[in-house]
Amino acid sequence: MLRVSQPVTLSVSLKKKETAMKFKSLVTVILFLSGCATTGNINQPIGQEKLNFSVPKNYKIAHQVQSNGQSILELIPQNETLGNWTRMVTIQTFENPEKYNPEKFINGMFQLADNPCENVFSTKILTSTINGFPYSHGSMRCDFKDKNKLGEAFTVKAIKGNKLFYVAQVASRTPMSNNEAQYWAYYVIGINVSAQE
Repeated sequence: MLRVSQPVTLSVSLKKKETAMKFKSLVTVILFLSGCATTGNINQPIGQEKLNFSVPKNYKIAHQVQSNGQSILELIPQNETLGNWTRMVTIQTFENPEKYNPEKFINGMFQLADNPCENVFSTKILTSTINGFPYSHGSMRCDFKDKNKLGEAFTVKAIKGNKLFYVAQVASRTPMSNNEAQYWAYYVIGINVSAQE
């Protein structure tokens, strides 16, 4: 069940098909209305795994849902809608992380762009570990073949946790200054998973 309030709490119920055990995962994003950037995390009670990320200043939750072992949280600038956004931060989780490989996941995202896009540019996918968790990171730019759609650029990071597979993405539909592009690149690079004791 999803509930939205101020502060925002996203509750996600997960099922493990192998064991048919039910357990709760709590996603907490606290938005302070003071105008400062806030921090959020995805806490996993089993194993105490946490996704660490910050909610950008002047951003709001535009969409959140949990279904079939997946969850998604989409953040956009306060003055925009899902129909007219220029920047979007997306945080996704997937159950059964053993089914996923960070580099292959991002490569799959890049391949999906081949059909609707032209003039595709993608960076080399970088792979490493942080806090003992493997991750991959890459960026892509796409101009849609359908000229009624705005082109998009995105930077994505996929992290294989012990309990969940995490994907963090920042997408842009309008050109960015070098400073803004650098800010978002560091933003995505800074997202990580940590194990809590």
